[in-house]
Amino acid sequence: MSNGIFSFAGTSGSGGDIPDIIKVSVEARAINRMDYDGETNVPVEITTTFRAVFDLEQLETGWARFSDTGPTFVMARIGDPVPPQPSEDFKPGYKVRIKLARECADPKKGGGDVREFSTNSRYLRDSMSELYTLYKSGEQPGKLPVVSLREWKKEVTVSKKFPSKTFYRPIWQIDAWVGRPVDMPLTKGGGFVDRGDGVEKRTVPNGGGVTPPSTGSTVVPPPAAKQPEPAMASVDDDFG
Repeated sequence: MSNGIFSFAGTSGSGGDIPDIIKVSVEARAINRMDYDGETNVPVEITTTFRAVFDLEQLETGWARFSDTGPTFVMARIGDPVPPQPSEDFKPGYKVRIKLARECADPKKGGGDVREFSTNSRYLRDSMSELYTLYKSGEQPGKLPVVSLREWKKEVTVSKKFPSKTFYRPIWQIDAWVGRPVDMPLTKGGGFVDRGDGVEKRTVPNGGGVTPPSTGSTVVPPPAAKQPEPAMASVDDDFG
C-alpha cells in the first residue's frame, strides 16, 4: 500500500517536556496507554475503550528512530517538505498529539490526558495514511476528529527478516467532530525535534543552532480568534 502522506509534510510544533505516550502493537492487536510512574512507563491496555481526539491538523511526518536511549524525530508538519533522511537507521514515521476520552484516560489526569502517538511501523503508517485521507475528505474548519478503532486487518508478511509473520493493522474510524480542546493549542513552527538523549531540542528552520527549550511554555497559541461552536456538546464533555 502507498504511504501517500509520507511523501510530504511542515514545521514541527513540538516542544517542552517529553509527553506521555500511547503504543499500538500490530502483533498483539493492542493499544496501550503508557503511564509514567516516576521511574518507567507502565502499560495499561485500552484497546476496547480507545477513543481520542486526533490533532491531524498538526500531524508531523518525516523520519523516526527508536532506540534504548529514546526516540529521535526529524519531521515536518503535514503539507511542508520533509527534511532529508539523517541516516539509514531513520525510518519513515509520524507523530501526532491525541487526547484520550474519559473512558480510556488516566483517571489521575482529571480529563486532561493529552498524549503523543508516534511510530515508524509500516503498518501503522498505512493506517494513518487512510485516516488522514478520511479526515481531509470530511474536514470541518476549527474542529478535530474523534477517532476510534473499527477493526484489525490481518496482513501476512513474507521476507528475509520474517519468513512468514502475521501482523494486524488498525483500521481507524471517525465517530464525531469536536472543537479544538484548549490543551491541544495550535502552535507555530519550530523545526525538527531530537529526543535521542532524553532531552527535547529544537532546530530553528532559518539556520539557527540546536538549542534546548526554555523553561517557560514553548507552545505559542495563534492570535485571538472567535472560538468555534462545539460539534456535539455530549461528545465535548467526554474530553473535558
